[in-house]
Parts: sequence; C-alpha cells; structure tokens
Amino acid sequence: MANLNIKTVPMDAGKNVVITSLNDQRMISIDLQLSPEEKKVLQDLKIGAEGVIGNFLYWGSVDNETLPLNLKSYIGTIGENNDITADVISKIIVRIAKHVTRYFNTEFAWIETKTFLANDTFIIPRWHIDDKFFKPYTAYKLVWAIKGSQTRFGVTENSMEFSNLTTLEIQAGHGTDENIRIRKELDQIVNEIKMSEKENAALYLSAGENPVVHSEPHMSENRLFLGIVPGTREEISEWYERKRQKDIKKGFDGRKWYYNTL
Repeated sequence: MANLNIKTVPMDAGKNVVITSLNDQRMISIDLQLSPEEKKVLQDLKIGAEGVIGNFLYWGSVDNETLPLNLKSYIGTIGENNDITADVISKIIVRIAKHVTRYFNTEFAWIETKTFLANDTFIIPRWHIDDKFFKPYTAYKLVWAIKGSQTRFGVTENSMEFSNLTTLEIQAGHGTDENIRIRKELDQIVNEIKMSEKENAALYLSAGENPVVHSEPHMSENRLFLGIVPGTREEISEWYERKRQKDIKKGFDGRKWYYNTL
C-alpha cells in the first residue's frame, strides 16, 4: 500500500488552502468536523434499500430551499430511520455541499447518493477513473461513505496499460469471468493509497489531465455513498443532459429521487 502522505484539511479551510493542496497531489482528505452527536446518528443509520431505488440525484444550487427537505424525505425511505436521523443526515450533506462549492467559487453542484446492501462484488477492486462530466473535462469530486466502507484510491505508473485494461473491463460486462480476470490484472498495476480516518471525505481530480484512480470498496456492511461534483451552472446543466440521456438508454429515466433545479 502506497503512503503518499495525502494532506488532511478541515472542511472549513479557506479556498486557497484547498486548491493549493489539490494542485500539489490531485487529491486531499477532508476532516468533516462531525460532532459526537452527528457521529452517533451516523452509527445508528439503517439501510434497507439497494440500487436505483436507493439513489438520489440532484443538479442545482446548494442553496435551494427544497434540497434539505428532499434529502430528508429520501433518507426516511432507505431504511427504518426516524425524523431526527433523516434531518441530521440531510443537514450534514447540505453543509458538505456548501463548503465544496465554495472552494470552487460556485453555488452549483451535482449531488448523488447510492445505497448498497452488503455484498462480495468488489472483493477484487474495480480500478477505474470517472466519466467526463462536462467540457473542458476538468472536474473535482468529493466522495464519502456516510455509512460503510470508504472508496479506495490508488496510483499506477502504467497509464497506457491501465487505459487499455479499463476499456476491456467495461466491454467484458460487469461480473463476467472475463471482467473478473481483467480486474485482477488491473489490481496488479495499481498501488493502493493509504487514506485517513473514516469520518474524512476525499476530494480529488476526477476528470482532466491524469485523474485519480479509484474503486468501490469491499462492502462487508450496508453502505450509503455520497458524491458531489461542483461546477458552474452551465457545466452542471451539461452533465444533467448527458446523464439523463444515459439513464434513458438504461431504462432508469423513471427514478423517484431525481431533481433538476437549474
């Protein structure tokens, strides 16, 4: 496991501190500064929904007054969670989103959550880089497992081989024997990065020149994942249109928790 001394900064750090740190290493660990009461709520969070039903997607301003209300309603449906739990977690998500957008001088973002039930799908990691969200294809993404194992990160010195193998991995089809074989090959050329505490999020270069390699973790317990991509209104609108067309092709256009307030 690689020890690259990824810098940890507090969530309320100034924009210059965050951007300078990102320019140095392409990723940072962010101390979310959770209170003991918030940590207790997260510990008690229950997850009973999986897949598309448990996904929340939002494109718009982090200051939109309906965002915390919709998040609270959503949290109430993913498991047997009371109003206090749903309210606390929705406020944590909005607080994080407001800080992340502030780092990049914007109020707009794509916010996504995903639920997973415990599974063995990623015992062999799926090392990859993110989709190109919007032109000019330079984007940063914050990820954090609100519940469950955190995202894994890695580095590789074989960028060409990595690119070729990830293309083949997608073409092989998720979970097929060939897909697993290629994932094992990828795992041989990626050196995993040691990350910080569980209560820390990761903010990284997800699209652009030399984006950060990452994978879903092995999920030995149920998981609630949060991803936030900040951008201008135009950039987030562009990503909405691209994502919408992808979901229509996959038959996911009827999602319940799907909001565009741009």
